[in-house]
Amino acid sequence: ESADKHANYWHDFGEKLAHLHKNTSSLGHGLDYTNFIGAATQENSWKKDGVDFFIENRLNKQVDRALYDRKITPELAEKFHGLYEKLPDLLPHEAPALIHGDLWSGNAMVNERGEITLVDPCSYFGLREAELAFTTMFGGFPTEFYEAYHTTFPIEKGFHERIPLYNLYPLMVHVNLFGEGYLPAVNKILLSY
Repeated sequence: ESADKHANYWHDFGEKLAHLHKNTSSLGHGLDYTNFIGAATQENSWKKDGVDFFIENRLNKQVDRALYDRKITPELAEKFHGLYEKLPDLLPHEAPALIHGDLWSGNAMVNERGEITLVDPCSYFGLREAELAFTTMFGGFPTEFYEAYHTTFPIEKGFHERIPLYNLYPLMVHVNLFGEGYLPAVNKILLSY
């Protein structure tokens, strides 16, 4: 049973997430095994470059799955392939960060001391901005959370413009798990690039 949030809850949460993200891996971006985001398989084979990892193991795996299951058209898949060529110039090439992997409000609980407790992780070493972008998917967290995170572990300028690019991954997971209702959001992002 969760208690009321401590007065410092959001600041504390932002700070703690930034500290989690400071954990890195000399092997690169990935994990030693495949895990799951919801019921979707999450491929974690190691890649030195985080943007390559994001393209190959995140976006392209979901696009291939959706194409195979006929949830998207070959034309839409082609738009993704066009975007892949641009992503290395659009996203920061950062060191791998240990991330929760499925961080939205439903997986952020309050413990009996009123502090943040994360549940249902699908962790791997990846792009920390992808995690921060994910937090904005279903309503987002208060500004205090993002400010505390940024103060502890600053992110590159222009993050707000990059959010939709990162969120193509959870959106495509949703297309594959829950159907085509998420495609208008995907199309809108692809059209803007």
